[in-house]
Amino acid sequence: MAHNDLPNDDPESRSTPENMSREGARITAELAGLDDGTDPFAAAMRATRMPMVVTNPREADNPIVFVNDAFCRLTGYSRQKVLGRNCRFLQGPESDPAAVERIRAAVAVPEAIEIEIRNHRKDGSAFWNRLLIAPVHDARGALQHFFASQFDVTTERDVLATRTRELAEAKDKLQAEAAERERTEAALRQSHKMEAVGQLTGGIAHDFNNMLQAISGSLELLHRRVQQGRADEAGHLVDGARQTVKRAAALTNRLLAFARRQALQPKPVVLDTLIEGMAGLIRHTIGPGVQVELRMHDGDWIVLCDPNQMESALLNLAINARDAMPEAGRLIVGTEEVQLEAADVAGQDGAAPGAYVEISVADTGMGMDEATRAQALEPFFTRKPSGQGTGLGLSQIYGFVRQSNGFMRLDSALGQGTTVRLYLPKHKSVGTPEEQPAAPSEPGEAVREAAVLLVEDEDGVRSVAAERLRELGYRVLEAKDGPAALRLLHSGARVDVLVTDVGLPGGLNGRQVADAARERRPGLPVLFITGYAGDALEEQLAPGMQVIGKPFALDALDVRIRAMLGN
Repeated sequence: MAHNDLPNDDPESRSTPENMSREGARITAELAGLDDGTDPFAAAMRATRMPMVVTNPREADNPIVFVNDAFCRLTGYSRQKVLGRNCRFLQGPESDPAAVERIRAAVAVPEAIEIEIRNHRKDGSAFWNRLLIAPVHDARGALQHFFASQFDVTTERDVLATRTRELAEAKDKLQAEAAERERTEAALRQSHKMEAVGQLTGGIAHDFNNMLQAISGSLELLHRRVQQGRADEAGHLVDGARQTVKRAAALTNRLLAFARRQALQPKPVVLDTLIEGMAGLIRHTIGPGVQVELRMHDGDWIVLCDPNQMESALLNLAINARDAMPEAGRLIVGTEEVQLEAADVAGQDGAAPGAYVEISVADTGMGMDEATRAQALEPFFTRKPSGQGTGLGLSQIYGFVRQSNGFMRLDSALGQGTTVRLYLPKHKSVGTPEEQPAAPSEPGEAVREAAVLLVEDEDGVRSVAAERLRELGYRVLEAKDGPAALRLLHSGARVDVLVTDVGLPGGLNGRQVADAARERRPGLPVLFITGYAGDALEEQLAPGMQVIGKPFALDALDVRIRAMLGN
């Protein structure tokens, strides 16, 4: 069955029993002409329902020398129309070059092969044929003929093709459904995001508009009192405006804490010492109706956090617990060293297994139902009556703890109290935490002749700060952006301390200005002033660098500068 070029199917141009060689006629007679049943192999081939073909490789073009009735039934050709032809004629014009090449190679060796090929019946209908082709040798090893059994696998192939098509369609459908689900989920997330933004915006607008109204009203009345010559009666108006500014600053700090964008000043802290030191403040704040119990098991292990923010977080949790126990109760504050495995921190974004200190604040109050617990960390969510809370307490604590590389858990059930657990990684260093040097006791004391480089892009902020510092006796150099500050530093002018905003125009932020200044003047004290530092202060500050948040009291700026110069 050597497959060369397809021959012309003209009966006159092909071999027939009449024009075949004697050898071909002999093989035909041996395999096809035995009617007496003396050759069991020939009889079996004639009787089987499996299509059988025998070809003679010793003749040109490997002609067919025998086919059984099953082959004729499969192809629709009579035996006389098949004998003497190459099997290739069944393929027709749609022959598979790869299959033809495999058959040609097998015949040339010769060797046995199994192959599926697409053939055509006499009526032109196509069918898939699985061929098992094997060479037959005589006793001396000489190749005599090729024997091929054939299987019609059209139905099997069609079923497979149908199943493949169905699977492909199912895959396409699943992918379309997945894409639609992703679009729906994205739309839902966007909806939730916009709902959260709306809640956040509404809460901010409500609180800030109230504060702005208080400040605006105070300034309006102050202006009237000055015009009326009654400035001596304006003290309470000034005090009211200043208190409102403090409330606005506290609200901004809580928002930044929730967003994990506040400027922290982390230090090594022994939590047992910190909590025991503020136990009196907690008891005084929550009142005599709540029994306070401390359970300290942390020992001397240290965590790295902003101690002021930690104190604020614990005080907020104590106040929340007090509000949940209107009829009195018990507040338990505890610490414990814990070793957390991967399963313990699963779902806590960024938290790694390891050694932690757990700070727990538990109350015996009313607790939360499932719906309330699910919303407890959302900004501006509160169960308190309108005007009695901003709803930023827990969200602020959550943001602070996450920004300190820890995480927070909330356990609560209706009628069974609430326990808030804060987990902070243990700090590698063990020893006594660093202590801040005490600030000068009298804020009015000036460091005479000290030169301050003040970098601030907001004219109003820069002008009032510079004016107050000059009143206190400082020599003040002013710059409104980073490049201007560097020009003053490179000019050789005396600078004893750099006070710079973090967010500056001109291509250089305050941190970059400070780093450039210290390259030229190592050890230069730097005080950052910021309303929002962004990513500029993410790294821990070097010694001699501090942060003060806006808005700040002008005399507080003086206290910080003198403390830094004193060092």
